[in-house]
Amino acid sequence: MHVALLTNTAWLDEELAMFQHLVVGLLDEQVQVALVVPDRLPESSEEGLVQSIVWRDSRWPLMRRHHLVNTAADLARRGVDLIHALDGRLWDGALRLGERLEAPVILSAYSALDLALLDRLEERIDHTRVMFAAGSEPLAKALADRLGPTGLVRYVPPGIHVPPMSDLPKSADPGSPGGPGSPRSPEGQDQTTCIVVAGSGAIDDDYQALLEALQQIVSENAQVQLFFDSQFSDQHGLWQAARRFGLLANMSLVPRRLGHRELLLWADVLIHPQPLGRTRSLLIQAMARGMPVLARQDPWLDCLVDEMTCWTVEQAQPKVWVALIHRVMQEQRRARVLGHAARQWVRENRQVSDQVTRTLGMYQRIAGQPIKFPHG
Repeated sequence: MHVALLTNTAWLDEELAMFQHLVVGLLDEQVQVALVVPDRLPESSEEGLVQSIVWRDSRWPLMRRHHLVNTAADLARRGVDLIHALDGRLWDGALRLGERLEAPVILSAYSALDLALLDRLEERIDHTRVMFAAGSEPLAKALADRLGPTGLVRYVPPGIHVPPMSDLPKSADPGSPGGPGSPRSPEGQDQTTCIVVAGSGAIDDDYQALLEALQQIVSENAQVQLFFDSQFSDQHGLWQAARRFGLLANMSLVPRRLGHRELLLWADVLIHPQPLGRTRSLLIQAMARGMPVLARQDPWLDCLVDEMTCWTVEQAQPKVWVALIHRVMQEQRRARVLGHAARQWVRENRQVSDQVTRTLGMYQRIAGQPIKFPHG
């Protein structure tokens, strides 16, 4: 079995760590892998990638499909016999590649927005040759309902390596006296709390409510540092909103660069302010590191378990956000206990090995052949 993993710039920007874990896991299982990666990646990000095929990504769906299908000849020469698209924006191109190569296709779905693609691509979906891998249970159920009894859907949540406690800050240890906002220097002079806000960057009611809450938090503690991570490359609207709420002196806009989200995991707390309907491994990574996660409730995300993996907000109300942020900063032991519980939940429910095992099961099911292990 020789699998082509199709990736694009937007998905890799979100899921670089998960992608790397998946590739290594498949290689460990003796699966032949061809990586189809966009040409916009920095040169350093391709180090160590085996059998990389570069394609020209585009923001325009028709051009994206055209450029992706142009890799067919190269994939055929390498003997690829299964196509796996890791983002919904690649589904159309993946289906056409599958037709061109007469190969089965796996379509990964991590966003509720992917459901709308089924209506446009329904005529191209052969239920005997196409399977769907859903990143959350609610999404898997929705896909199965849309596809009907002949549809092939599997639940394949993203996997994350849980780092050893020795690699984490002492504040992640429930038995440690330290915690978010606690003194870190012997003199006790550093009282800074670092808060990461990871959302879409679109200023909606959810963002407005959080920004109003952060205005109060900053007025109470001028040393709070805010790091805004946006899914949009244009962050001007976010900067303008922060200026209206008087947050510019305390905020930093995180520049978009491949792999930058891993740096955010060293903050004290992560806030996910919107119900984006998208499974993001950033949330799982934060939980795996024992970071307190505060999140807007989202019916599409099964990783948001209130009081176990995070503290959730049911409605976008500034006073509710203020109360939760106060809880993290003032009830430090309680925040550490939450982080420890989240870390344990990830260890039990989001292991990379489980993701690889489920992915292999899909490959074998749709390709109708076992993985061939080397002799000797």
